[in-house]
Amino acid sequence: MKYAFEKVYERIGKLKLHWAQFAEVTARTFYDLSRFNRVPKFMLVEGKDRVHAVLNPLGGLSGKPLFENWNTHDYAKALAFYFRCSEQQIHPEPDKVLSWLFRAGKLRRMRPDDPV
Repeated sequence: MKYAFEKVYERIGKLKLHWAQFAEVTARTFYDLSRFNRVPKFMLVEGKDRVHAVLNPLGGLSGKPLFENWNTHDYAKALAFYFRCSEQQIHPEPDKVLSWLFRAGKLRRMRPDDPV
């Protein structure tokens, strides 16, 4: 999961998040998890006094990417759920979704009392 989220989390760093930014991170995380298209498989290896769980390679024999492509419409649905509003409010234009984390590609700093 670190691979999927590291670009966003690196940019956020130790920033104190406004509740709207936290909701956006949560929506992104759960949407990204929904795009994961593998079922992890484990082997249990038993020793004398312990059992080791070994994760088999997630890629397996498939050349298919681990995550399905990003779909703006589906992400907007997830974000609207966390904001308890309509998808049209979050997704006003076909390829644009509102963001409280980023503005013009740069991290947006918000104070706790900033309006949403």
